[in-house]
Amino acid sequence: MVAEEQEALLREINAELDNAEKRLTALREKRDAMNEEARVLRELRDEMNRKRRELLDSIKDLRERRGKLIEELKIHRERIRYFSSQLRTLRNILMGRRGGGEKGSLDDPEYLKMRIKYLEERLQTTPMNLKDERKVLEEIKQLSTRLKEIESRIKVPIEEELEGEMTIEERIEKLEDLLGKERDSVKLLEEDLDSIKEEMKKYEPTLDHLRREADHYHKEYLRKREVADSYHRRFLELRERVLQLRESRRKIYQEAEELVKKHHEEVLKTLQDEEAIEEVTEEAIEKLKKGKKISL
Repeated sequence: MVAEEQEALLREINAELDNAEKRLTALREKRDAMNEEARVLRELRDEMNRKRRELLDSIKDLRERRGKLIEELKIHRERIRYFSSQLRTLRNILMGRRGGGEKGSLDDPEYLKMRIKYLEERLQTTPMNLKDERKVLEEIKQLSTRLKEIESRIKVPIEEELEGEMTIEERIEKLEDLLGKERDSVKLLEEDLDSIKEEMKKYEPTLDHLRREADHYHKEYLRKREVADSYHRRFLELRERVLQLRESRRKIYQEAEELVKKHHEEVLKTLQDEEAIEEVTEEAIEKLKKGKKISL
């Protein structure tokens, strides 16, 4: 009865094991196929990125020239803003003098210099009491501090032509000349920059195409890897079941082998006992034939 139960269980295990191993093979093939497709997509993605890098390297000189032009433009535009500010201040001062006063901004270095110079001259030429003198000195001190703060923030190279003594009218004329030169420089730089931008535009369609292709292949690669990973997880789960079934079958075979071995030993023992009885019987008969006594 036990043997029949084991045989039935073994048939059941073998049937499930056969089915599981077939499914395991199918899952392995699907997983490997997805991994292969993912590998091809990864290579295509890398190829697109490589071509894009090569193209970017080929226009590296254009990009560097564009960067330098942009930096130069920043400097010249900053100089234009600075000279324009100086001109406004000087014109305001000139207009103020003609109208009986001076106009300027405490944020303008040129006005601060003019104001400090005016106060210093006033101290030297205008009689005043101690209180008024202290007041003027305090204002000079405050204006000088303010001037240092503003000049420390200004990174614009100042032309040597602006240094030295000159009238407001002469200074305005110099600034207008410098401002005109700066505007001419900006115009030329902008033309060069536009030329480089036009040249780089020729490469944009190819660069955009390569980027889009690389993105597409990367997304497809990730999708295939996700599917492959899903197959692999199912493969591992099923392989665990296959190992369990094989272990169960091994135990049944082992138990069956032990039963056969035990049965064989019992049969062998029985045969040995029968041979011993037969031998003793033959000796007894011989003794009786010879008239000897036998012991039981």
